[in-house]
Amino acid sequence: SRRARQHDGLAADAIRLDWSWVALLRRSLVFDRILLVRPRLTLRSVEASTAPSPTLLLSLLANKPLTLDGWTLHMSRVEIEDGSAAWEANGTIGNLTGLRGVLERRVRNGEGSIAGDLRVSRALIPLGGAIREMTQAALRVDGTAEALTIVSAECLVSGARITGNGRILDPGGAARLDLQFALSAPLTALLASAGLSTEFDSLLTTEGHLHGPWASPVFQGKGNLKLSGTSPARGSITFDLRWADGRLEVETARAGRPDSLRARLVLDPATGAYRARLTARETDLGSLTGLPTLAAQLAGFSLPADLGGRLT
Repeated sequence: SRRARQHDGLAADAIRLDWSWVALLRRSLVFDRILLVRPRLTLRSVEASTAPSPTLLLSLLANKPLTLDGWTLHMSRVEIEDGSAAWEANGTIGNLTGLRGVLERRVRNGEGSIAGDLRVSRALIPLGGAIREMTQAALRVDGTAEALTIVSAECLVSGARITGNGRILDPGGAARLDLQFALSAPLTALLASAGLSTEFDSLLTTEGHLHGPWASPVFQGKGNLKLSGTSPARGSITFDLRWADGRLEVETARAGRPDSLRARLVLDPATGAYRARLTARETDLGSLTGLPTLAAQLAGFSLPADLGGRLT
């Protein structure tokens, strides 16, 4: 991505306004509709570990107009066409393009709220020490200063489709997350994003709960790895996963059969360091469809792709 500018700012090719002339006599700017055509937002520095600006969020969500030099500003609806943004987070540049959608301010029972429906064609986001590409992102929100509801969210990241919903509590203050996420991805795509060019005709699915403070949330969930070419009874591996303090822990579920394979993996994405523990009992290697070869690659040696036999 391109280098960020030295100063924060917002520019647009065109701005179209619908306002009330009568309100001008009372030193008020009342905009029923603001259309931003190809707006470009530049943020010189963003702290990735902190929540969005409380001042901005409270101004949007509260049932109060903005005040500037004796004038009051009321905004009911903001529409965005082909917007973009660039920002710097911890020395790394991120950006997004193809932003379009609507933000609408409402009043419910005397309280202010905001509803939004936004879409992004492509974004490059600094995450885990690398730049991650996100495409086809969509977000629908509806909330107040006390709680911002994520009605739905979805995107594609490294070949994985991610969907979610839930709430952000106290978004203008000590923001806390209460979100449900689900992921579905071909295993080959995930391995490629980790730098492994191994082909696996397998599908990985996970779902879980992301909760806790904005700066240090915890994710807990369950996953399933569907192995192709095996019988339905033995063609999948279920596991539990947990993300906390920058560390990922994955552990396979206990099997009720006499033949079983158990594994536990602890990974630190920031350093690439990992610890793994494997326990096998009367395990048919042929039914694992290439997983022994993958495990050998991670350990630094090679095994044939058509490895067979039983491990006791």
